[in-house]
Amino acid sequence: MKKIITATSLILITMLINGCASKFMEKRYSTGAIGCTSDEITVKDGKVDVFGFETWVATCKGKDYICSRERDESTNCKEVSK
Repeated sequence: MKKIITATSLILITMLINGCASKFMEKRYSTGAIGCTSDEITVKDGKVDVFGFETWVATCKGKDYICSRERDESTNCKEVSK
């Protein structure tokens, strides 16, 4: 039982760290594509598929941008029409 709890704890910690690292990188990638500093950007709805294709929504100065990036490629962001 103790091994199961320890293994589960390690998995949860790893997921939390990866989630934080992912948002940090998404903010960095968005910076050049939308023209805001990483401090001005908030990120939500980040997803990565099995092939490494990433998508997320970056928000800056009241505008939302849908961003995408393939592994080792440049980032593309388009403003969401409201």
